[in-house]
Amino acid sequence: MRHLLVVLTLALTCNVTFAKTLKVGVMEGKKNFYPIHQRVGESNFIRNLISPPIIAVSKGQKWTCIVCKRIPTIENGGVKIDTFETNVDGKEVEQDVLKSKWEISDSFYWDDGKPVTGLDIKFTLEYLKANGHHLPISKIVVNHKKPRQFDLWFDKPRPDFYQTLAISILPHQKAKLIHSLQMDNTDIVSQLANSKGTSYGPYRLSADKENPTLVENSYYKGLKNDFKTIEIQFHKSLESLSRNLGSADLDMVADGELEYKDIKNLLQKPSIRSKWKFVHSLSPVTDILIFNLKNPYLADLQLRKAIFHSIDRESLLSDIFDNYGSIAPLPPYEAANTFVGKSTYNLLQARRILESSGWDMTAKASESSRPRLELNLIFTNSPLKKKIANRVRSNLGSLGISVKLKPLQSKDEFLERTRKGLFKDLALISIKTFPDMPLADLYHSQAIPKKKNDFRGNNFASWNNYRIDQALDKRNQSLLKSERAAALLKVSKIYREDLPSIPLLVRPHFGLINSNLVNVHFPGHGYHSSLFSSGWSSMESEKGVIF
Repeated sequence: MRHLLVVLTLALTCNVTFAKTLKVGVMEGKKNFYPIHQRVGESNFIRNLISPPIIAVSKGQKWTCIVCKRIPTIENGGVKIDTFETNVDGKEVEQDVLKSKWEISDSFYWDDGKPVTGLDIKFTLEYLKANGHHLPISKIVVNHKKPRQFDLWFDKPRPDFYQTLAISILPHQKAKLIHSLQMDNTDIVSQLANSKGTSYGPYRLSADKENPTLVENSYYKGLKNDFKTIEIQFHKSLESLSRNLGSADLDMVADGELEYKDIKNLLQKPSIRSKWKFVHSLSPVTDILIFNLKNPYLADLQLRKAIFHSIDRESLLSDIFDNYGSIAPLPPYEAANTFVGKSTYNLLQARRILESSGWDMTAKASESSRPRLELNLIFTNSPLKKKIANRVRSNLGSLGISVKLKPLQSKDEFLERTRKGLFKDLALISIKTFPDMPLADLYHSQAIPKKKNDFRGNNFASWNNYRIDQALDKRNQSLLKSERAAALLKVSKIYREDLPSIPLLVRPHFGLINSNLVNVHFPGHGYHSSLFSSGWSSMESEKGVIF
């Protein structure tokens, strides 16, 4: 189904110095306005304006409190480990429990004036659990004397415990309404617009019409921007959007909402190019070429190194995105904006590696007793993946390796093939990266999908390295930042040495900003820009922003 392009409208008042109403384009439907069907870590432009997450990723690629006062750690005294005696199968055993202390910022109030409290957190987490979400929380304790304070207990010590709160909050006072929306959300916008006490961000839904309106939440005490009203319009086609851009009827198309080819075509029109600024940032999506390490040829590290040096990732980025985005860092989970290094493309070095390993990449097969190399590459048959796959084939062809492209029409079939190891040689995958992501699920030998574990885990390359297992175990067992950082450095070093896959590029996000908005900036790190809309202005200023 074609997504609706949501566009938020802006009108500048001639006798004031800043905008009163804002228009931003996003590819979202009405069903995403309210977090009744949310998943941990989701990001949504409009939702984050009315129900921002408790924690999110900042410009500095760090998890940061949005609604809370601080993220508890061992170092700041907000986390402790207690050991309890418990009965398991008739035996008394010791069990470690992680206890964390949280406090909600005084800036957040529901749009009926009630403060956001730990009772709302408790209700939200219990609601998510009741709807099938696996959350590692064993207990929630609210301080009834100071209800903005609450403790979360986790059934075992785990360093990523806090990421459970990368969620939006639901009001416990509106339990009846929320459960009715869960059963039938066809009229969700109307019910939210007519029911106060459902939003706690800088805006709330105030009108139910074909194009709903967001207005300021007068009880919100956090840093605000200059835009008092957001009018939402839905555009079903690029042609409709183009007409509005040309007539200056819009103000912003948010990053990540338009394909690069569409933006390039729009900016070729003089009426649009003269009134709009092109902006870009990094997305959280990295495209990666993975090896099937069960293949005896690809199990050879020298062959993997040769393939790595034969792929011109700089040209790949230039050809597909005109050098917007970034060459993917190695490993792919490290921050792309901090990645600095020399080009890894060296075809001469790649040939020397292959020749020293016994491969003849120049002579015809009939003229040599040494084996020739042919590899299959599977990928989902999207235009972008097809461009990347063709570039990989061309690069490896220059090395003398024949690559047969195997596009798959179904994403489900592609996932089944990669998860079950049903690809012969190479696969082109995409992953979303974020700080402190659970790397064990990507690289630990226990995360190799197989029948024994019901094909769970995302170690699609079947990378089995005892040193990486040890480093990942160390990282997962420690709650101290210094120890986790040291373990991560070791994981990165082993990855670069062993090359289980080749990160290719970090995709860019693109957006358009009307020239009358001078102090509106996208975050540049790949997470949705609405998380950082506080402080936006239509005039040059020194106003601060949330991060």
